[in-house]
Amino acid sequence: MKRALLAVVLLVVGAAAVDEMGDAFQSRADHMSPDSRSEVVLQISADDYKGDPAQAADAIVAACRGTVRNRVLDDPGVVEVEPGTYSFSVQPGLGKNNRVKLVGCLQDLTIDRVQADVVSVDTSG
Repeated sequence: MKRALLAVVLLVVGAAAVDEMGDAFQSRADHMSPDSRSEVVLQISADDYKGDPAQAADAIVAACRGTVRNRVLDDPGVVEVEPGTYSFSVQPGLGKNNRVKLVGCLQDLTIDRVQADVVSVDTSG
């Protein structure tokens, strides 16, 4: 009887450990309302860039949009909110996992010596 109880306890503890490791190491889908929306604000560093910084911001967002299933809204698209600072929206909103993936891509990516620093991600709905 004690062996059976011990086996059940070990099985439950093992299953919980595997689930926790899955959360830590896998990309899991975020369940967000289809009507939710996230606004991402990023600052572009383009000191040595010879082109238009707005095009550089578009390029960085375009390169990272495939890291999440959320749709980058084309209307209004990537918008300059002040010199060097841009915003764009995704729908549905970003959950915890997709936020980490998108922010990581935006901040790690360098295109033609242009880098982005994510200032904020605000989700509503």
